[in-house]
Amino acid sequence: MDASLSQVLAEIDVWVGRGKAPTRHHARGVLIGLGDALLENRADLEAEAFARVAVWIERKPDAWREAFAGEIALAATEHVRSADPRWLGNPKYDLAYTVEARHRLEARLACAEHLGIEVAEDLLEAVARADAVLAPYLGGSAPDDTRGVDDEDESGSTPRG
Repeated sequence: MDASLSQVLAEIDVWVGRGKAPTRHHARGVLIGLGDALLENRADLEAEAFARVAVWIERKPDAWREAFAGEIALAATEHVRSADPRWLGNPKYDLAYTVEARHRLEARLACAEHLGIEVAEDLLEAVARADAVLAPYLGGSAPDDTRGVDDEDESGSTPRG
């Protein structure tokens, strides 16, 4: 088992062992850790971890469902908001962070699917729309954007950078 995943699961074992409900932060560790295992075709190596999580979910299904839903919603919202052409076209924009965050979102979604956790369809549709906006920027040939780094949009916001 991956050392960081092992540590996350050990911390959650202590937390849930005290009868406490899981938090969104616990859900994040599970979703990303086990989701990465799925994406890297290591799920068989993490069978014990998946079994531990299944036991936790069985004991407090509503609490875990809420924790997972909250974590996935936050990650999806971050992705949707990051996939804004006003920011993506800015040379100072941290595209590498956006790409890495999208990978972590994919790990969360893969784990949720594997665990049988439903993800709201409207959230998945919003992610797909954001992916379509982001796609042209991933090949190194971003669409032309004439907005300057210090330009403001209608809300008074400037691009992240």
